[in-house]
Amino acid sequence: MEVSPFGWIGNPIKVEYGLAFVHIYDPQTSVCMRVKGIPGHVWSAYEHVINIESKGNYAEYFTRLLENFRIEFLGWVHTKIYWDLEWFKEYYGLFKGKFYDFSPDEEQEFRESNTVQFQIPTDPPDDRL
Repeated sequence: MEVSPFGWIGNPIKVEYGLAFVHIYDPQTSVCMRVKGIPGHVWSAYEHVINIESKGNYAEYFTRLLENFRIEFLGWVHTKIYWDLEWFKEYYGLFKGKFYDFSPDEEQEFRESNTVQFQIPTDPPDDRL
């Protein structure tokens, strides 16, 4: 499936997905998805949640998920306290160069809503985005 989430480089983005039983003792099926070409990171959501939230429109659900992830990721990039954490380094290696930095409107909204000190890095982790 191809989706075009706002702010991602190389739209449309190819998404691979399938159904699985993620939780051993839970009989509900989950939809697992990943961005093609980015190994090591998979999102999952219960199938019935996607059907309720997007009326079964997986493309709409995946697009919104990737747009929200971009905002969350950029928040980590712009907040220096995350830079030395192992999980951040791993995510940074996986997603660096995959999307554009904040637009001025997004940056202002992030500054206003974020409780962690927002910083435009002067010495970002390697070459940032």
